[in-house]
Amino acid sequence: MALAEEPNDLYTVCLLGKLYNNAGHLDKAKQVYKKALTMNSSYEAAYSGLASVYWKTRRLEQANEICYEYNTRFPNSTIALNMLGLIQREIGNEKLASGYFDESLRNNPNQPIIVQGQLYNLNFRDNIDPQYVRNEHEKWAEHYGRPFRLWDFSRRPTISNKHIRLKIGMVSPDWKAHPIAQFTEAILRFLDRARFELFCYSTSKTVDGRTEELAGLPNNWNDVHGHDDDVLAKTIHDDGIDILFDLSGHTLESRPLVFARQPAPLQVAYLGYPCTTGMPTMHYRMTDSLADPDGVTDSHYTEKLIRISECSWCYTCSENLPPVKNQPLRLTFGSFNKHNKISDTTIRIWSKILLRLPQAKLYLKAKSLKDNLAKNFILKRFANWNIGSPRIEFKGWNNSVEDHLSEYNNVSIAVDTFPYHGTTTTCEAMCMGVPVITLAGKTHVSRVGVSLLTSVGLEEFIAETEDEYVEKAVALAQQPERLAELRCTLRSRMESSPLMDGPGFAKRFGDALEDMWRMHCEKSTVEA
Repeated sequence: MALAEEPNDLYTVCLLGKLYNNAGHLDKAKQVYKKALTMNSSYEAAYSGLASVYWKTRRLEQANEICYEYNTRFPNSTIALNMLGLIQREIGNEKLASGYFDESLRNNPNQPIIVQGQLYNLNFRDNIDPQYVRNEHEKWAEHYGRPFRLWDFSRRPTISNKHIRLKIGMVSPDWKAHPIAQFTEAILRFLDRARFELFCYSTSKTVDGRTEELAGLPNNWNDVHGHDDDVLAKTIHDDGIDILFDLSGHTLESRPLVFARQPAPLQVAYLGYPCTTGMPTMHYRMTDSLADPDGVTDSHYTEKLIRISECSWCYTCSENLPPVKNQPLRLTFGSFNKHNKISDTTIRIWSKILLRLPQAKLYLKAKSLKDNLAKNFILKRFANWNIGSPRIEFKGWNNSVEDHLSEYNNVSIAVDTFPYHGTTTTCEAMCMGVPVITLAGKTHVSRVGVSLLTSVGLEEFIAETEDEYVEKAVALAQQPERLAELRCTLRSRMESSPLMDGPGFAKRFGDALEDMWRMHCEKSTVEA
């Protein structure tokens, strides 16, 4: 279909824009939606389509402008309000984002995905009560996750014979060029097939080279992106899965309502979401004793915690790692974390470091930081601490993984965010010879860095207070020989650590699976 065929048919114009948008031809979609608005400046589908295109390309300033106009013309539109909330969340303005989402929910309370977005936002907030976070997740589960009939497993024979393989299922939308692929590859590749049969359920419509690579690893790979919750739950149940893993929690494209139907007798949250799901049908959460110290964080979850020995993450780095180069000429602190992880606490700590070291600069890299709206919001917050724009360098995202990793050669020391720690970015930094300073908190989301650094033997860079974080960063910056030594040895040190020991991790993971199943069988026997 060509646009010129029916230039005055507004419906067809917007339909063409939708087709371009869904197919990923975003420049063409943008042109079509703009034409639609010139034909009728009050046509809602044109506003929502153009806003979607700007959002996908992270042109946040333009997206914000069109959504503001959209909201003015259609003040009760949940789409406009939700888009405004997403934009503000992306730039780190959590308070304004929550305001938009709350207004959207007042207009239309039946939006479980938007409520999930609000739950996700809680992980980024400073000084929030973990019990409040748990309560909010339980409210979501009570409202959206309880109307479903659960399968009866009481007559299903328990597998107590160690010679019979357990069927393990994993559900994720992120088996593609995404961090989850890096942190699950060791399981997919090395989990003992004599002990376990592995089923992967990929719920994303995106298929890339990474997807194709991973699809050949498990016993059973299932592309289920077109399945609704009922169909997917029945598929999992009919496959006879014993232990089912949720790898996405309340993140984008997650499928919590599949788990609300409990298609497997034992269900476990792991990796993709740093908090409780709040769901009574999610029985366990897999973690370790550093990210979740025994007796300290247990009450934050509705799930029972299963702690893997050593580290609960196993990182598989890119096959095409660029070479590590010498230190940058200018002392440079860096963070490649998502922009919305840069909380007020993080701004305060980083500002204190920069004030102590006037020769240093801060290098921030994130997908949203190619946009002026995101940059200006950051600069305004640093200005409150008398840190001017010349001290801060911004970088947007790179198209290739190799180019992205090469950017770490511009960083002397990586500085972690708080309370929401980096995970992939911390691993990337260490692979590129860059040490990471982190602040240990009292929740899982603020203790991930503790586990990662400890697994590589870098406990010296874990701070217990804000002041200690500043002192550690300043002290390391004044040790060029130590930085040079780390630059040369950190990659090999990481590669020989538990964090990158794929076979060893798969063995520990498998042991944890059998421990969970044994406890389940014992409980079932007692209840019978």
